[in-house]
Amino acid sequence: MCRSALLGLSLVVVILSVGGCGGILPGAGPAPVFYQFDYDTRPFDCPRPFDKRVRIREFSTASPYDRLEMTVQRPGGEVSFSGTYQWVAPPGRMVAESLERDLSAGGLFPAASLEPDPSPLELTGRIYTFALEQKGGEEQAVLTVGITLTNTGESEILFQRIYRLGSPPVPEREAPLFASAMSELVGDLSFRLRQDLCSLGRGDVASSGVAFPLPRAAGIPAQCCGLSPSVVSPNRAAFHLFAQFFSPTSLSAEQPKPIKLSVGIQ
Repeated sequence: MCRSALLGLSLVVVILSVGGCGGILPGAGPAPVFYQFDYDTRPFDCPRPFDKRVRIREFSTASPYDRLEMTVQRPGGEVSFSGTYQWVAPPGRMVAESLERDLSAGGLFPAASLEPDPSPLELTGRIYTFALEQKGGEEQAVLTVGITLTNTGESEILFQRIYRLGSPPVPEREAPLFASAMSELVGDLSFRLRQDLCSLGRGDVASSGVAFPLPRAAGIPAQCCGLSPSVVSPNRAAFHLFAQFFSPTSLSAEQPKPIKLSVGIQ
């Protein structure tokens, strides 16, 4: 009888340990669960594509967002990491691979590749924020990326821009919903970048974003610069894109807030 009771208790423990709702910061699970980007690339037809191939380098990522573990950024700068829910590759690699796929299929360049070769053009980037951000009683996926297009033959910067994107609220820190929200942000980043590069190819300097340098600081505060939401894609009316282009003055005036790391959170 005692043995039967112990077996029943063990069964209950096992059910509770695997029957969670997929929260990003649960108790320790039996094994890591991995996620990757999954979004439908929005078609974009540029009437004047570039006539030179481009090499895409793996993006660098500011700490502490350069980890496989899903990251939650709390108010006050505290950052926590999931011990169970992770990405299949570092964020910089995943974003670069997504852009390689979309640029290869979009017709902007004759070819786009991550493979090292002497390409005349080079696309590089740095991720400043890649997390689920808690703010104002809500949580949303946040992605901040700086991207540069360089003519390597002439050592000339053709394009520089920083994109800040935020998703609608993500309920209850659900890992699958966070992964889906971040995927949509990367898809929106890809679409906006292709729009900007098309403008650059047409010689629209006012839209090319070449007038200011990227910051050399380790990161950009998520709360900076008075960001406001705007709907970018009519076919995704429920999905808001936050994009802000920074001037040298606003960058120098903004001081990054310290980041506190939570150690040992599963």
